[in-house]
Amino acid sequence: MKMQYLFILIGTILLSACGGKTQTEYSLEAQQTAEKIRENWDNAKRPFEVSIEGLSTQELEALSTIGGYANPKDATEAESLAFQGAAFMKNGNGSYQTNDRNAVATDSTAQLYICYPYRKGLKENDTVVMNAPFGENLYGREVRREFGRTVSVKVNMVSTMALLRITCRSNHVQDRLEGLTIVGEGIYTKAMYLPYQGRWFGMTADGSVITRQADCLLNNGRSFDYYLIPTEAAGTVTILAKINQKNFAVKTTLPPLRAGSLTQINLHKATDG
Repeated sequence: MKMQYLFILIGTILLSACGGKTQTEYSLEAQQTAEKIRENWDNAKRPFEVSIEGLSTQELEALSTIGGYANPKDATEAESLAFQGAAFMKNGNGSYQTNDRNAVATDSTAQLYICYPYRKGLKENDTVVMNAPFGENLYGREVRREFGRTVSVKVNMVSTMALLRITCRSNHVQDRLEGLTIVGEGIYTKAMYLPYQGRWFGMTADGSVITRQADCLLNNGRSFDYYLIPTEAAGTVTILAKINQKNFAVKTTLPPLRAGSLTQINLHKATDG
């Protein structure tokens, strides 16, 4: 009876020692496996490269930096953090890549949202207050992507502004334009804007829009561009021109100023004024 008890006790001690050694080996193996998985995951990540469609070559030349945002509904947490208001800079081949963060991902299906101009830290549902005079504003949605050394994303960009172009000409070689202003019921001067959605709301028309540069001779003709908040209805507009220290005014009706449209008004000052 005593020998049987001794055998069981020794067997238990040996089994415990052997079990402790195996557990350590398993912990080390699990750690190495996890590190290998993380390494493989990091190696699978590739930078995003954005190519823009829907714009002319001249329009593309003006876009040096665009903003990018990945929809968090589709993206992983890491992708959302990587693409929260990332800046995409134009590279040598005409496409855009990030330079201010490591915006990389695996073969993700997360949709990419693009806006111009780039606004640091801006997210998909963030709004900005816009005041006249306005510049160009664009937004884009991903239309397709290709996987290679980079995740090549094709984005269709559209303008959220209406462009009003005023051309001025005079018969007198010494006529100098010193100022050009537009005002009207559909000429909005302030609004809230969602850059990543291309949406305007809360528009007000309680002022005028003044051209940024208007100090020139008119004999050869001059063109002045106004980027305006779009409208869905026709409206009257008054154009005020200061020529040779004298004020001139012209009133006309504009068609609906829809997003992406170009409306041109030609003004001609005759010899008799």
